[in-house]
Amino acid sequence: MQSESKMTVDELVAALKEFDTKDLWKIVEQAQAELKKREKEPKTVKKGSMPKGVQPAQLRKNCEWVKFTLQHALTNGWESFTVSQKKTEEGKSITEEVTMSESVMHEGAHVYADSLDTQIVHAQAMSLSKQRKDSGHESYAEFEEQFVEEEKEEVVVQPSTVVKMTAAEKKSIAEEKKEQKRLEVEERKEARKLASEKKKAEKEEEKLAKKALREEEREAKKLAKAKPATKSPIPAAALKTKVPVKAPVKAKEEEWTAPSNGMVRAWPYKGKNYLRNAENEVWLRGADGGLGKWQGVYMQEEDRIDDNVEEPTFE
Repeated sequence: MQSESKMTVDELVAALKEFDTKDLWKIVEQAQAELKKREKEPKTVKKGSMPKGVQPAQLRKNCEWVKFTLQHALTNGWESFTVSQKKTEEGKSITEEVTMSESVMHEGAHVYADSLDTQIVHAQAMSLSKQRKDSGHESYAEFEEQFVEEEKEEVVVQPSTVVKMTAAEKKSIAEEKKEQKRLEVEERKEARKLASEKKKAEKEEEKLAKKALREEEREAKKLAKAKPATKSPIPAAALKTKVPVKAPVKAKEEEWTAPSNGMVRAWPYKGKNYLRNAENEVWLRGADGGLGKWQGVYMQEEDRIDDNVEEPTFE
């Protein structure tokens, strides 16, 4: 019987698994003979794929049997069968055996009993066809009547690790692996977050420690320089240069410019006359134009004088 059906390379490779060693050697010999024949052909002749519509003799019957099984299953339904899948995990070759459920009629079509929106496909029909052929299913005799070819020896399966499971179990294992991967990602994120928070806390502690040290040094200096006599808060440069007394000038606060370090400048603020330096430290202006009573530190953002700040001490 001459078949006109076409066959892809993937289908050819998949079908090779259904043959025993003897038949595989026949296929290899035929392929080598074809290669030698083509190598002798003129260079102008295109080499490569086989002529369209032609399949290797050793594979034709098996491919036709798979197609017959697929059509028979879609038309008449199918029994439960096992799909074998070879995998490599941690350098070891294993075989997963996934049990596919039988078919039921649903909305005019045969579908899997445990998945009413799924029908059998070609790849699964390969496993079903092998099972039916090995078990002597009645459909194989029907196929034999329309396709006559010598019997093939049973396929010899090389020993390998076999893991048996149902389709539901396989799905559950896949979901567990996915969840495990998700948890690992979350753990790495949490570890990075904790490391960042720890580093931030260490920087904050270091900052507070430095601030406390500065405060202690400042207090120690104040205690060392404290005298019972009246202290002069006026800087040395300010003592040598008297600030001339001028009539109050109404000016906007933002027009005031800071003097150079060690100096003070007149600063009218809310109807009063003050003296203010570059550090925003404020005194009332005395009658002689010099520093009067300490007022505090001017807070520009809040537009107020903070009188809780202690008066600075100058050497």
